[in-house]
Order: sequence, then C-alpha cells, then structure tokens
Amino acid sequence: MKNIAIIGAGLSGLLLAHSLGSHAKVTVYEKARGVGGRCSTRISGPFAFDHGAQFFTARTPAFQAYLQPLIEQGVISHSTGKIINLSPTRSWERIWDEKHYTASPQMNSWCSWLARDSHVILNTEIAPINRDSKWQLHNKADGNLLGSYDWVILTAPPEQVRTLLAPTDLCPPVLQHVSMKACHAVMLGFEEAIDLPWLGARVHDSPIKWITVNSNKPGRDPSKTCLVAHSHNDWAEQHIDTDPLWVEKHLLDELCKLLQLDKAKAGYAKLHRWKYAIVAHGLKSGPVVDMHNHLAITSDWAYSSRLEEIWQAATEVANQIKQALNIE
Repeated sequence: MKNIAIIGAGLSGLLLAHSLGSHAKVTVYEKARGVGGRCSTRISGPFAFDHGAQFFTARTPAFQAYLQPLIEQGVISHSTGKIINLSPTRSWERIWDEKHYTASPQMNSWCSWLARDSHVILNTEIAPINRDSKWQLHNKADGNLLGSYDWVILTAPPEQVRTLLAPTDLCPPVLQHVSMKACHAVMLGFEEAIDLPWLGARVHDSPIKWITVNSNKPGRDPSKTCLVAHSHNDWAEQHIDTDPLWVEKHLLDELCKLLQLDKAKAGYAKLHRWKYAIVAHGLKSGPVVDMHNHLAITSDWAYSSRLEEIWQAATEVANQIKQALNIE
C-alpha cells in the first residue's frame, strides 16, 4: 500500500484520512493537542464551548446524503431554536430560511468520529518539506525524520502551505492570491442556567458579529450557561497585534453589556484568536492535485469557508487520489 501523509487534523484532513484509509497507509500530523481545527471545542471543568464553527448548512443532495448516516448515529444534529438580531439598544427576531446543523454533543464530535480509525499524531509540527523519490517529513521541533511518503496532502491555511513548500517550486500560483481574515472568539461560562431563550444572535453596531448560547445547542448541558461571541473579521484584523488582555476585556465587556450580564459572576472567561478564520479573498478555484509530484492541497480556501464546501473539496481530492492509486 502507498504511504500518504496528511498535514492538518481539521475537517479537511480527517475527511481525507477517513476516505483514503482503506486504500493506503495514511498518517495525519497535527501541531495542536487535539483534532478539529475550526471545528474544535474548548472544555474547561463543567464548561464546553464550540469556539470556532458554530453551525453549518446542507444545500446539495450529495452532502445531505453524506450527513444522513451521521444524523442517524447522533453525531450530527439539527439545530432548532430562535435566532435573533441584537444591538446595544434593542433585539428582534431573525428568520433562518434553511436547516442548520451542528455536531453533537460538541462541535469536534464530527472530527473525533472521523479520526476514530485513523492514525493521527498530535503535538507535531512539520518542518518545510522536500521531495526526491518520495516526500520527506521532519519534525520541526527536533529535525528528526518522521517518514518517507508517496503522497503528501496539505490542509493548512495558505500562508502555512507556502512556508511548508518553500524548499520546492511546487506551491501553486493560486495560493499566492488567496488571503484569510482573523476572528477573535470570547468564551464566557456561568455555573447556573441564565434565561436566554434563543440559540444565536446576529449583532449590529458592535465589534461583536455573532453570539451563540452554546449550552442551548443539541446535546449540551442546559444546566450551565456557555456563551461564545465572535468578533467582526475586519475588527479582528485591526486588532491582530493588540494586547490579547485588552482584546479579551473589551469583547467580554461588550458581550456583558449586550446581554446585561455580570462578568464577575462568571466561572470561566477566555479569549481565543483565530488568525486564519475565514477566506478574505479567494478564487473558488477548487483544490489542487498535482499527479506528477503526488501532492494535494485543500482547505477552506478552495471554495469557501462553509463546511459543506470544505467537504466538497476534500471529496474531490480523495476521489482523484483513489483513481491514481488504482492505476499505479
């Protein structure tokens, strides 16, 4: 069997590992301590926060068919609940025109389900890579050789892909024209249930763009109140190098003012910066599969940051590599 290395254990990387695992020997490398990427969940004591992606839609029959077994197994749930518009002076109901889904009991459950039969190596950052007869992967921390691989699939953000491929001339031109925007996420947890009878809020006239009552999502513990607020991307870009303590205090103060909460009563408060949160400028060119050099590149830049389109791009890459493996 061919050896395939996948760099990144977010949704793209794990979809690919799950799809290719019966056709090749697949190893997934992830620099973080857990799987999920933007589909991650932060757990601290009694509190759990989906601090990245909150919900997703299923607009194509192919993706709907993919999700159905996961829905039947309880890995994916339909999110029901009121969505509102919110400003510093008033609130009013907002209509969602289509079904929204979330993983259950937490957002990283989907990625954990994908990873359950995959060989995932965590806490391992890959040094810039090169290829002779095969791809050579080294641990960035100590320089040790991790392995030689027939195929390498990169699912990191474009800036990181450019760095990984720097020793080669194989970085595709499309990645020179893709950029990402940041987002700041603040998490606020209370030991008791607070009367917030809605699921999510689109925020106006504020540095905060969106608030989710995480504890109101399917499968969560409603006896606690867990809130996640995401900043506007442009605001996050303006404050990308600002003191994180100032950013955390500013956004938490804004969140508490919007919801009339006492921050001093919270049992948990934390900021997370997503440096590569959403595509700022992309060509929707699709993923890259270099059959000659056995290199594939995909992530949320390929089409958009919507999880359905991330799935679509990963599926296209997997199908092309499967076809290549069958003829080699």
